[in-house]
Amino acid sequence: REAVVRLEAEGLLSRSGMVISVRARSEGEIIDIYRVRVHLEAEIAADAARRRDELDLVRLRAAVEAEATIDSTDPTAVVEANRRFHAALAEASHNPTLVELQGRLTAQIATLPATTLLAPGRWERAHAQHGEIAEAVAGQDAETASRVARSHMQEAKDLRVEYVTRQAMSG
Repeated sequence: REAVVRLEAEGLLSRSGMVISVRARSEGEIIDIYRVRVHLEAEIAADAARRRDELDLVRLRAAVEAEATIDSTDPTAVVEANRRFHAALAEASHNPTLVELQGRLTAQIATLPATTLLAPGRWERAHAQHGEIAEAVAGQDAETASRVARSHMQEAKDLRVEYVTRQAMSG
């Protein structure tokens, strides 16, 4: 019961009488989630560049290296590799508030029907951007880390807007 209450509070479930279901998001809510994620990831990357330690760098590099070995046509593998990188980046920020917010938004995005990472060329660009972010964090270059992370998430947002628009027009 406590878990259901928490998932309701986090906006992942909705209740109608005794029926509990995964909460459907409006097009506007989906776009807002991505808009917030653009800013959040930029801040996470900047904090990671300022606050990271050696173990954080090991985790980030391992995440980027693991990405290079996955089957980029496997949605589960792509989503998991992406999640692993973003989780390592958030942990490297040593900012519990950002980590919590990222976790909530990631959970909300995970309920969406398709991933933007399977758009043509997107995974290859995302992997390259992850490498750039990891290098900026290693070099303690908060400005570059933030700029690349912002661009990375802006591209995801733009693709999601395309998906939402296409879905609205066909439905």
